[in-house]
Amino acid sequence: MKHDPRIRDTIAGNWETYRKCMPADASPWQVRDTRRAFYGGALMMFSVMTRVSEERTEDEAMAAMDGLWEEIGAFNALLQAGLV
Repeated sequence: MKHDPRIRDTIAGNWETYRKCMPADASPWQVRDTRRAFYGGALMMFSVMTRVSEERTEDEAMAAMDGLWEEIGAFNALLQAGLV
């Protein structure tokens, strides 16, 4: 079966990619809870992005997106440093 690059454009496709990073022996409960958290994060980001795009000018929306990207980067720096 050939890989469909459009799978990156779905939450399910990204979940499947993320799931492959989990330990093969992860318990069914760990997989279930992680999937719930993954989809919860996706819902939160969708809600934020929808609200930003509807309530702000294009420039304000882009600034808000930049702020979200900076927040993600700051969290990643803490993660890489072992602080979270």
